[in-house]
Amino acid sequence: MKKLTIFDVAKKSGVGKSTVSRVLNHDQNVKEETREKVLKVINEMNYKPSISARGMRSNNSRVIGIITSRLDSSSEAQAVRGMLEIIYSMGYDVVLAESLFDREKTKEHIEMFMNKKVEGIILFATSGVEYNYLKKIKVPVIMMGQEVKGFTSIVYDDYGAVEKILKEFQNMGLKKIGYMGVDLSDRTTGYRRYQAYEKFVNENNMKNISAFGDFTYKKAYELTEVLMEHEIDAIVCATDNLVLGVRKYLLEKHIENIVVSGIGKNELLSFLYKNHITVNLSYKKSGIEAGKMIFKMLSGVSTDEKIVMESHLVKGE
Repeated sequence: MKKLTIFDVAKKSGVGKSTVSRVLNHDQNVKEETREKVLKVINEMNYKPSISARGMRSNNSRVIGIITSRLDSSSEAQAVRGMLEIIYSMGYDVVLAESLFDREKTKEHIEMFMNKKVEGIILFATSGVEYNYLKKIKVPVIMMGQEVKGFTSIVYDDYGAVEKILKEFQNMGLKKIGYMGVDLSDRTTGYRRYQAYEKFVNENNMKNISAFGDFTYKKAYELTEVLMEHEIDAIVCATDNLVLGVRKYLLEKHIENIVVSGIGKNELLSFLYKNHITVNLSYKKSGIEAGKMIFKMLSGVSTDEKIVMESHLVKGE
């Protein structure tokens, strides 16, 4: 198969070769409409510019740094997949690091990125870092999952996701609803999602039956026993990963009359349980948005906007 060239991209985009080159090199004088048109063609054609050649011409690293909180996080993995789709299509490479929620480790990763002269950083906010320290960084930074003042942030509809599930349960006639969450110090997955549950049960005169742990399905398994001490007919889990632990407990105890839901549209759960109720928070799409935004910022577009991803209730059959 013939290797695609910059001429092929230019022809399909309806622009000159020099314009495509300027888009690839983040020339801020390119009109936004033209930039978007060229980037769309690059993605559609899966065009891969030569990293080494472009690097020699511009003396830039052509590398983007990404810091996740956990490499085994399904939600973050989906987002990273979207980022890579855009970053690779632009002929860039990636340095991927894991913080394990450790602030010092995150700082070490950022210093390593700076030594490698990365051109931009995408950071999952749960990784933990001193934001004043980040503001000193001289490259574009995007925060994922939490709104951080002074930075471009891509956030999820955490509150709305739980609301959608609770309204669905209400339509199903379920009234004794338990909630399994994570530590409330986590502002989004922890606090915002629980906040929606708390408001709902208060407004509907329902009993607040909740338990909190970490993000692991092992802890979820233990907490299910705590929730089952109460008379409940449904459990809302803050993440789909927690659902795995709940399902295992219910299966072992031969309990079949509890409706369980999660958040995140985990493919494994949807495969194992055809009736699984979850909320799609557009994780992969958020990664695509982050990828596009980092290149806009590299082109000189200064922004600290907040992008809120849409959420959609997903009901199994």
